[in-house]
Amino acid sequence: MSTHIEEQLDDLEAGELSVEFEGQEPWDLLEWAIDRFGGRLAISTAFQEGDVALIDMAYAIDPDVRVFSIDTGRLPQETFDLVERLRQRYPGLRLELVSPRADHLQRLVDRHGPNLFYNSPDFDTDYRGWDVTFSKRMRHHWSSWALAS
Repeated sequence: MSTHIEEQLDDLEAGELSVEFEGQEPWDLLEWAIDRFGGRLAISTAFQEGDVALIDMAYAIDPDVRVFSIDTGRLPQETFDLVERLRQRYPGLRLELVSPRADHLQRLVDRHGPNLFYNSPDFDTDYRGWDVTFSKRMRHHWSSWALAS
């Protein structure tokens, strides 16, 4: 069903697709993305209601769809319980919890303490540096990802 295409969407194509899919159901866009990007597409989740609905749709379209979430090391137990329930509900679900590189995270904690996202005015700048590194790492696995919003 899926084809593998590695090129990125340029602004023109993204705009055309926005017009094409305007007013259509999320299923239609998701089905197009899974067909277009195949195994290079992953669904990003923070395990909110919309995210779980997206996982449900994606799994119905292609049970081999990949799903990932960022494990910050501070996720509540309820998140891990939900992960297990999702794995039970969707047999073979390819759900990966991705952690930041320990050395990058350690530098941030060393610089700002364990609660840096609460009290560091420089967190945004430091985080973006980590995010760029994370994005490069993710691109090694997936050329595109979908987010519920």
